[in-house]
Amino acid sequence: MDRGKKLLQGSLFSLIKTILLIVIGFFMLPFLIHNLGDKTYGLWVLVMTFIDYYILLRMGFSSATSRHLARAVGVKDTEEMSKISSTAFFLYLIISFLMIILTIILIFISGIIVKNSQNLKLFQKIILVLGINTAISPPFSVFGAILYAHMRYKISALLNILTLILKNVLIYIFISNNCGLFSISLIYLFCNVLYSSLLFIYVKINFNYIKIRIKLFRKKTFKTLFSYSLFTFIDQIADKLRYKVDTIVITAFIGLTAITHYNVGYSLIMYYMMIVTKLFTRFETYVSQEEGRGNYKSIREKFMFITKISTFISVFFGFSMIYYGRPFINRWMGIGYDDSYYILIILAVSTIFLLAQYPTTSVLYGISKNKFCAYTNIIEGIFNVIISIILVKYFGLIGIAIGTAIPMLIMKLIFQPIYITKILNLNFKYYYKNFILNFINSTSILLVYFFITNWFIRSTYRSIFIIGFFQLVFFITISYQFYFKKKEKEKFIQLFKSLKIVK
Repeated sequence: MDRGKKLLQGSLFSLIKTILLIVIGFFMLPFLIHNLGDKTYGLWVLVMTFIDYYILLRMGFSSATSRHLARAVGVKDTEEMSKISSTAFFLYLIISFLMIILTIILIFISGIIVKNSQNLKLFQKIILVLGINTAISPPFSVFGAILYAHMRYKISALLNILTLILKNVLIYIFISNNCGLFSISLIYLFCNVLYSSLLFIYVKINFNYIKIRIKLFRKKTFKTLFSYSLFTFIDQIADKLRYKVDTIVITAFIGLTAITHYNVGYSLIMYYMMIVTKLFTRFETYVSQEEGRGNYKSIREKFMFITKISTFISVFFGFSMIYYGRPFINRWMGIGYDDSYYILIILAVSTIFLLAQYPTTSVLYGISKNKFCAYTNIIEGIFNVIISIILVKYFGLIGIAIGTAIPMLIMKLIFQPIYITKILNLNFKYYYKNFILNFINSTSILLVYFFITNWFIRSTYRSIFIIGFFQLVFFITISYQFYFKKKEKEKFIQLFKSLKIVK
């Protein structure tokens, strides 16, 4: 199977996994909130926020490993694959040990964060289990990187789908029987062990020419990985400042119950981001391989085409979130979550522009220019925190959402387009003109449809599904017929004709 087919097939399987994750999330979020209560669920979100910070201990080595393995695969250098895999694996063992140490420290200082004695005990138990769970993952992520470098996206997606379904079935059973939050943490641990074991077995069977030995650990390889991962690490810190610090600010200034209300709107935005990013994540591997061959012309051509697609898709999902958001939240969560819709609107507007230019991030990571992403995202993250803390005193949850949106819009609409056109030797006016034109064209299609259907929308799943389905058909038909050129249509046709879901 050629790389184009693998890229498309991997994106589709990843999209299926993401859609399944979203569908399960739509069911599980109200189920958990209504069974656990706003305050207890808020505690769970707070715990998961701290666990998310554990990823910083990886210091960006995950993307560095995948990127350099992809280059080694591109030139078929099996010796280099073994060196990279071995160096990363034993480095990850050290990181896992540090995660355990961090878990112990967090348990001892948790009294500063959680004041209620009953909640404190539960918080400590969950942190212990999830800390161990998180510490298991780093060494096994090397095997995931091997799959990604060989474009075996389908296998990775299938393993994720299996454990995702099992995990949520078990959570539903245990929570229905009043087992509480601690049982959820044990289920996370069990499913992670299962996934890691299956991943290890598959890689050992299919890629046995890649050896992981302590004697293959190379200081030079470590330096190479670190030089790339340093800025990925800074970028990850920025992501935590942009997306995860809100929970801590809400806890400090408002309370645990408010976390749940913010998380309802925020979760819908995260589902939106997952759909779009999963569609285009594979582009990074393609770029890395093309860079290894020195084929920058191909990178430029694909970049412009995929940016156009990402703009249309981002606009479709983003404005749909705004249009259907209120009736959906009313039906999904019930009364009392109106503030979640306003959070959704603010975050959706900025996220549309973030995701429309997501291929830019894929290119920059693919050609090791992630330093720019690191610097701009850390600046964005710092301003996010500052603005959120200022505005939360006056506007509450709305102020925190605005604090997230403003820096994001400035970075994605001004600084990022300037940099990517310079790096790829593209004319800035040409790039921006195309971007704005694609944005206007895709938005105009939706505005026409929303104007026509506005009288028929109701707070029922049936109404939202039927109107949404015909919106999808209308949008795809008009976009394809009137806004994509003949050569672009031919690329679509070639890709889908060559696609085989089963190898």
